[in-house]
Amino acid sequence: MKKSEIILIAFSVLSIAGKFLNVPLSGILSVLSLTTLGLLYFIWAIPVFFGMDFSELFNGGYKKLGARQIASTLITGWGLGVALNGVLFKLQIWPGADTILFVGSIATSFSVLVSLAFYRSSKEQPYLNMLKRSIPILLISLLAYSTTSRQLLEAKYPDNPEYIEAFIAAQENPDDEELQAKEQEEWDKMYEDEE
Repeated sequence: MKKSEIILIAFSVLSIAGKFLNVPLSGILSVLSLTTLGLLYFIWAIPVFFGMDFSELFNGGYKKLGARQIASTLITGWGLGVALNGVLFKLQIWPGADTILFVGSIATSFSVLVSLAFYRSSKEQPYLNMLKRSIPILLISLLAYSTTSRQLLEAKYPDNPEYIEAFIAAQENPDDEELQAKEQEEWDKMYEDEE
């Protein structure tokens, strides 16, 4: 499980960097890697945080866990999954990103506090594992939440202010077909200039 997580984290970091460097297919790779990483935490939180392999999990390994351990693990996994999907939505500049990030950040903040309290009282490794994952993802989600779409666009397309303005106007007025056409026209111009 740990190798899968490390590979997904590496792909996520590389694809995000590639997205800002306009590397082809990096957007698709970021969607796949961040979604899969979010699902890993969301669905497989118990084996990830408790260091179980699949055979141990399916042979009743979870039965030795207490209700407090299971509940805190599932809440943390859910929060991490939502936060990562919020980061993905923000990077892709999809609608609803700030709402998802807000919910994910609140859930991850709560899981950090709970994990910290449980770790201080019990010194159990799974709570430390939760903290090691929750704190960086919380910081990334807060950074993404505080970043505007305009800032992301300016970082990605610094030489194309016409496209940025057209994109922002089209996003603010999704029912205006003229603005949608203008945004598409600027997009086409931007990539025609590269050829």
